[in-house]
Amino acid sequence: SGFEALLRWKNKKRMVPPDEFIPFAEETGLIIEQGQFVLRKAMSDHRKFCDLANNEQLFMSVNLSGKQVSSNQQVETIKKIINSGDIRPQQLKLEVTETVMLENFDQGKKVLNNLKNMGTTIAIDDFGTGYSSLSYLHELPLDTLKIDRAFINKIEEDKRSFQIVETIMSLSNTLDMNVVAEGIETEQQMSILTDLGCDFCQGFHISKPLTS
Repeated sequence: SGFEALLRWKNKKRMVPPDEFIPFAEETGLIIEQGQFVLRKAMSDHRKFCDLANNEQLFMSVNLSGKQVSSNQQVETIKKIINSGDIRPQQLKLEVTETVMLENFDQGKKVLNNLKNMGTTIAIDDFGTGYSSLSYLHELPLDTLKIDRAFINKIEEDKRSFQIVETIMSLSNTLDMNVVAEGIETEQQMSILTDLGCDFCQGFHISKPLTS
């Protein structure tokens, strides 16, 4: 169905995980340049993927940082990158987290509406782990809810995790949004989510992260 761009840093000694270098990039402001690079690279790679698969319906998910959605200037840069790419805006799924949105809700809402008007789709990442509020779901131009792996990895044996996922599925149907379940690692998890009517699934059970 689609792909998600994941940023990894391999230095001379080891593979540095995102939870180490992303906070540093945010703190220093390098996240702006980093985010622009990721968007350009993801769009370029996706052009190749669509050509190889002979399928223009595939989507590419790209994460946006808090600094990218807090600045009107950065939004204009994002729009220029999207317009200059070789894929249609409709093939892009731009992801933000709940925490990012609630840091400056009014600004974030304007930014997402701006990007949505270009034709991109908008997703809330790690849904349920931030400051979840039903109030923002009907105010933001959201197309997708991504259920955090924290709920998925317990769905087989934990009744509450199952009920939370089931409730999110029901809520998304009511709001005409689709759902992506993250972190699927077993056939049983996949089967449960399929039975619940999950739209998209991602995780090691489907594919581990691959180089482009």
